[in-house]
Amino acid sequence: MATRILITGDYWHSDFKDLIAGCSVSTTLVTTDKLLAPQNEAVSQSGSGKGVRALSEDAFDLVAIAQSRQGQFDQSLIDGVKAFAGTSPVVMLLGSWCEGEHRSDRPAEGVKRVFWHQWQGRFSTFVDQLAKEGITLWHGPNTETDADRVGTFLPGESYSGNNLCVGISAWNVESYNVLSEAVKTFGWQTRWVERSSLASLAGAVNVICIDANALDEHLERRVAWLKEKVFEVPLVLTLNFPRHHEVADLQNMGITHVISKPFELNDLRVTIATAAESHLIAPAVASTSTIPAPKTSKSLRSANGQRSSV
Repeated sequence: MATRILITGDYWHSDFKDLIAGCSVSTTLVTTDKLLAPQNEAVSQSGSGKGVRALSEDAFDLVAIAQSRQGQFDQSLIDGVKAFAGTSPVVMLLGSWCEGEHRSDRPAEGVKRVFWHQWQGRFSTFVDQLAKEGITLWHGPNTETDADRVGTFLPGESYSGNNLCVGISAWNVESYNVLSEAVKTFGWQTRWVERSSLASLAGAVNVICIDANALDEHLERRVAWLKEKVFEVPLVLTLNFPRHHEVADLQNMGITHVISKPFELNDLRVTIATAAESHLIAPAVASTSTIPAPKTSKSLRSANGQRSSV
């Protein structure tokens, strides 16, 4: 049976527009007041032609509450959505302005949390798990913490693309080691781009994962250089808390996927595998030069700052 989801809350916000437009499963959008009304009704967005009808007639595999800012919905409303969802998991889909809510606000209780830039990978994992096993990580108990969920990840799980070689672009050995050790838990190989000649990367690297802290001139120069010299290899970027406009700018620069730091191992695994599978052409290399370093050590320190752990 095809996956069906319902999204409520502030789903018209710009952080969620592209996410919803690109959703590949049957999706129903409904405001919270209609959802929680005694005789709730909504317009199906799935193209089924059923028009306006009572939501109680439907069974959804997932209910998501789109929240664009901290404190937008109180706990009583969230509890009402959970009651409507029944045994289906409820996920808070969080926008850019919800970053740091653990420090300055009290996150909603009894729901899973996923930021807009994490949705693609985690939702695709949800759909795959639901189809294969009928139960997913989002079906975990409401008292489950982020640490509990991370603990369920098994590096040895079978996954397509087991023979991947990932090039890692990082300015220092500490950053390279963090990403390299994470990638190796998936059974994949790694190469340090800055310590390798392009000739040695030719035909070997399937994806390049770039470590960065901010969208600045150094990153722009690095991406431009990689696009010029290794133009057929998809570029994945890890970045501290990306904003919606930053992701759009990065995609225009040639970045195929952006991962927010700090991230979960499964986010990294799914994103790299997706990038590799969507671009199966072997990499072509134009020269044997190595990647240019920042102009000054002062700029290098400024660009790196303090690094987040995986």
